[in-house]
Amino acid sequence: MRGGESLLVHGVGLTTNVEEIASIVIKAQGGTPVRVRDMATVKEDHEIRRGAVTADGRGEAVLGLGFMLMGENSAVVTHTLKAKLAEVQKFLPPAVKLEVLCDWTELVDNVIWTVDHNLLVRALIFALLGSLILALTLTPVLPALYVCVGRGAPKRTCSAAGNS
Repeated sequence: MRGGESLLVHGVGLTTNVEEIASIVIKAQGGTPVRVRDMATVKEDHEIRRGAVTADGRGEAVLGLGFMLMGENSAVVTHTLKAKLAEVQKFLPPAVKLEVLCDWTELVDNVIWTVDHNLLVRALIFALLGSLILALTLTPVLPALYVCVGRGAPKRTCSAAGNS
């Protein structure tokens, strides 16, 4: 840290101790290796606090995020995460409450329901009217109809700023 500034270097490596980190060559100058230890003090220390999370005006809180890998089934991931959080709550002290701030499970379930229902209605239109063109023409309007009758829109949505 110098003059209130710091540089955090984060990466994946195979080092196992401070000496190995200090020995990493950054560059060569005139044929002489310049190592991390030549440029900085390398030591084990505490993590520098970089920010805080507050919750509903009640002061600081701990925030955990769940991420889904690309290609995963969002319905399975959201339901599994919800179940795991319920398991974790059992092991927390009585005064510690696990509170979900943004739950995508309902949104994912509604999207799946809308797609399933849309496909079913398309199949029924085709079966009853015998017209593939009519079935394909009418079905793009169906999601708007679901929202109008209140089924397609979740009661609670999430945004980057929190929940609404």
